[in-house]
Amino acid sequence: MAAKISLHMPRFARDANGTRTPAAEAAGVWLPALALFAIFWTLYRWTATQYNTFDAVSYANEIGRLYPRTHDLHWLFHPHHLLFNATGYVLWRVSQAFGYIGGPLPVMEAWNATSGALGLVLYYLALRSLLQRSRWIPLLIAAGLGLSFGYWICATDARVNMPSTVLLLAAFWAACRLIQTGDKRLAALAGALSGLAILYHESAGLFLVVGAAAALLAHQEDDLPARAAWKHRWTLAAIYLVSSLALVLIVYAIVGIVALRFHSLGEFRRWSSEYAELGWWWNFEILRNIRLDAYAFRRAAFVEPPGKQGTFHLSGAPTRLLAFYFTALLGWFVAVYAFFVALPLLWRTHIRPLLIVSLIWVIAYALFFTVWSPGYFVFWVPVLIPTGLLLALSLAHYRAGRTGLAVNWILGVWIALYAVVNFMASIGPHQNTQSSPFRRIAMDVRRHTAPGDLIVAAGAGDAAQCEVDIPYFADRDCISIHTMTTRARENAVRSRETIQAKIAQTLAAGNRVYVLDEVLSDKSVLDALHKRHPQIDRAQIQETFRPWRRSIAWESSHGPVWSLEQDSAAVPAP
Repeated sequence: MAAKISLHMPRFARDANGTRTPAAEAAGVWLPALALFAIFWTLYRWTATQYNTFDAVSYANEIGRLYPRTHDLHWLFHPHHLLFNATGYVLWRVSQAFGYIGGPLPVMEAWNATSGALGLVLYYLALRSLLQRSRWIPLLIAAGLGLSFGYWICATDARVNMPSTVLLLAAFWAACRLIQTGDKRLAALAGALSGLAILYHESAGLFLVVGAAAALLAHQEDDLPARAAWKHRWTLAAIYLVSSLALVLIVYAIVGIVALRFHSLGEFRRWSSEYAELGWWWNFEILRNIRLDAYAFRRAAFVEPPGKQGTFHLSGAPTRLLAFYFTALLGWFVAVYAFFVALPLLWRTHIRPLLIVSLIWVIAYALFFTVWSPGYFVFWVPVLIPTGLLLALSLAHYRAGRTGLAVNWILGVWIALYAVVNFMASIGPHQNTQSSPFRRIAMDVRRHTAPGDLIVAAGAGDAAQCEVDIPYFADRDCISIHTMTTRARENAVRSRETIQAKIAQTLAAGNRVYVLDEVLSDKSVLDALHKRHPQIDRAQIQETFRPWRRSIAWESSHGPVWSLEQDSAAVPAP
């Protein structure tokens, strides 16, 4: 085993006697860290999106509408990101105690922005502890992560992924220290942080393989016998895994028994596995999925210009933006080339354990997300963390050679290029309050309806997000054929009866019921609905609304909105 990696940071100042001062050392580390936090927190708050994703609005509805109405704790404890909604609810209530009067969505966005900026500080500190002679590469790589499209968009929206990713960054920092020291306390800390990350998103469970590898590759004293050294490494791995899994199991047990009041393991299993058993997430078309992997990984770093179809298609994108985009793309190829050129030399040094752990991280995530939701770039954001470490180690190798400061400048320019691409193509335009078509539909619904009215949407196709945006932004009840069919476990008859009962109940209470035109006549939406639920077709949908007379309530920019009124006569299709 190579000599122990030093944890000491590079000292850059001396006292009157020429001695390097601890205060100067601390300032050299923490001043850039504080500046990094302040700059990125400000950036993320300034660029907060107005085009919130489906999941973000959905969780805000669960926190701000469904739980306060029903007091059903299932809305606060999702089995696959157990603590996200609960934490969001607590933060929202605390904000209200200090005078905030809005919904939970802005609170969750502020939480993600703060978490995202903190995560970059942790990443910087981890890299700085590893790259002893480089001040700029750790700072630039951390900034590069913060300006990547996936990380940036998660930090400016209320997405569920950011808290888990930040906890993975904390676990990564602890794992790096564990590799350097072989300290049992660090193994326990890394395990606890990994477990906490799992509690915010179960996909972080993949990091268990990474943390265990870090423990098995941890530094041992040179005079320790080989058998004793391996015994110590296995002890570290056991401490890591036990501390992580124990935390996860204890919290899940408390939630299941105390909060959700499950009385059997069968109830717990159905709740914990229901999401995975929907059948939407797994896909084993491996060759197709590998292509989608490449797309998702690239998009996690920087987004394609509007009008493009795929990585290289040129149609419809502005020339200047295309120039930035392809230069940034070229930078990725250069970075990959630089890494593989440096790899043989790096492999023979004391940083080999870091290389192995980073590659295990990349491979573990790549293998799993090739078959689970392939092509979804947000799941590839954590892969940017070990990728950044590999790039940093490679660039530090070149930085130590004759290339000198040129490496820092090239890296900085490349990061600036893809940051510009991300801002121009997506982040900037989505600051516009009119950027979300779903929010525009919701506000249109709000203008034409009253509290207590019910909106029926498809929940599939291009306008699927209306089913969550209408309740949150319009403050109107909305049900979708997709969600009702899913809850009925694909029983089309039961789904239809549930929808009809809800409509009848609303009308009986003296309120109005409206149906978006997409439900009745949009072929692409109906095809998407049929693809997700094969038993749902146009005839089935027409049958759902047959007991009521339909008339156009108003014309919107997205087509007519239909009003349902009491009438037992059959109604012809529009």
